[in-house]
Amino acid sequence: MKQVGGNHYEKKKIQPWDVRIDWSLDPWLSDVIRYVARHQDKNGIEDIRKAIHCLKYVEENYEEIKQKYYVKDTKGDIEDDIK
Repeated sequence: MKQVGGNHYEKKKIQPWDVRIDWSLDPWLSDVIRYVARHQDKNGIEDIRKAIHCLKYVEENYEEIKQKYYVKDTKGDIEDDIK
């Protein structure tokens, strides 16, 4: 699929959204992958700071994010991937 709005992901063999789907990531950790993947070709240290900001949010809200995105529901449909 053609990237819209820039070319900072075109050099990547694996697209950040493919990582998000394959690894079943929540939106914040997905953003970390996205910012780290593009930092060399787009915003440099600003993207690193954005990734750190997302990680701090995850740290501060870990239990809520874990429950919503990673803990098995009552039917056992979602695997607990966080150790």
